[in-house]
Amino acid sequence: MMNELIVKIASQYGVNPNWVKALVTQESQWNQYAVRFEPEYKWILTPEKFIKNGLISLDTEINTQKTSWGFGQIMGGLAREQGHVGFMAELLKPEVNFDHVCKRLAYLKKISSNPDDIFAMYNGGIGAMHKVNGRYKNQKYVNSVLRYLQNFNSSVMLNS
Repeated sequence: MMNELIVKIASQYGVNPNWVKALVTQESQWNQYAVRFEPEYKWILTPEKFIKNGLISLDTEINTQKTSWGFGQIMGGLAREQGHVGFMAELLKPEVNFDHVCKRLAYLKKISSNPDDIFAMYNGGIGAMHKVNGRYKNQKYVNSVLRYLQNFNSSVMLNS
């Protein structure tokens, strides 16, 4: 079921579904309910705008934007930037999470067509695609995603 959902959403954004699967494996090991507070995260989008008629406080909105959510560990602030107006817990829904993952990958593909760059940026932001001495600052992350991608690509070839 997850495979079909990923293929459907990835195709809407022109993204390789195996990229999504590799990233989800790296980010959460397929844990739909993975949530992690990232206190150093700085990209908060107008939290005042998202306070729901007093249903959440300003502090709660700020903290949920500094939290990574679900399968793809989408940052709340990024989800807001990508148009998410609902409660952050909605990011735990597979269809919402995969949509944000694919939307982000499609955006990053416009910056670079190199999957290595895209994976570096997915994890470390746009600046992460710049290498120092031929390596990304998050090279271990990129290598890990590439190993998962190779496994998914191989399994597709075996099942063909």
